[in-house]
Amino acid sequence: MRSWTLNQLRTFIAVARSGTMGVAAAELGYTVGAISQQMQALQHEAGAALFIKDGRKLVLSDAGHLLLKHALGIIAADEEADQALGDLSDGISSTVRVGVFGSSALMCVSPAIATLALEDPHIRVLLQEIDPEAAVEAVRSGLVDIALCLEYSDLPISGGQSLNQQALVTEPLLVVAHEGFPEQGVGSSEAGFLPGELSEGHEWLLPHDRSLFGQTARRLVAEMTSGYVKTHVVTDTALALALSSAGHGLTIATQSMLDFHRNPVRTLFVSSLERTLVLLAKNASLQRPSARLVHQALVRAGRDFSEAVRSQGDR
Repeated sequence: MRSWTLNQLRTFIAVARSGTMGVAAAELGYTVGAISQQMQALQHEAGAALFIKDGRKLVLSDAGHLLLKHALGIIAADEEADQALGDLSDGISSTVRVGVFGSSALMCVSPAIATLALEDPHIRVLLQEIDPEAAVEAVRSGLVDIALCLEYSDLPISGGQSLNQQALVTEPLLVVAHEGFPEQGVGSSEAGFLPGELSEGHEWLLPHDRSLFGQTARRLVAEMTSGYVKTHVVTDTALALALSSAGHGLTIATQSMLDFHRNPVRTLFVSSLERTLVLLAKNASLQRPSARLVHQALVRAGRDFSEAVRSQGDR
């Protein structure tokens, strides 16, 4: 294995570019004798002549051309590593992987990335779509550094002491239907429907009961109805809202879902049950300045979104 030093390679590059040891010595602040000794040592390590004398000039031999090509790459890589380590002390590092799902990307991730692009442009955020119910395992396993997930009333996320959990946005669950609802024979008031007022004759569009959202939605439906309820299993939020808007059944949503999908529906009931967007990260990961900055940007974006929602509700 060759044992030349980075200093020898830098000196070699200076001699190769200038063609003389005198110019290289003046450029680097060495004596000509010191330059000559370094080149002799480097040539010994290379095992071949690196220069050919051409009058007062030195030109590269074939071995010299080959070494120059690789020396430039080695020096560039060293400078990049040095820059990266220097940046790290300023809170800048490499890629931070963030696990997202549909509405979380719109609510928090997109504005957070826009902020980071201005404030910390050297941080690269790599997004990976994951099922929100798989977020805990994705963070624990190291698949992502940070992830967004959802928890519901009485069904909290349990990540353990190794995970940092922070609630970002909390919204009540809404019962929605097409704009023409109620149908004939169904009464309503300015306050909307009350629990138990919807008959079992109405069809529902709900997620699968294996999901946390599906379980919470069915709990809400049980509060609103009595007896048998016909349920269509529809996991995709956009599809559920589109079908509900077209009059094919009632469904459960949040205000952010309605804002993002813009389907013409009517809110029938505001539930006491809630959905919360939660930010997950390993405590160890947050010791990385870059991951911590991404985490902080997501928290700020979540707070901004919550304030915007509250402002709309106050109008």
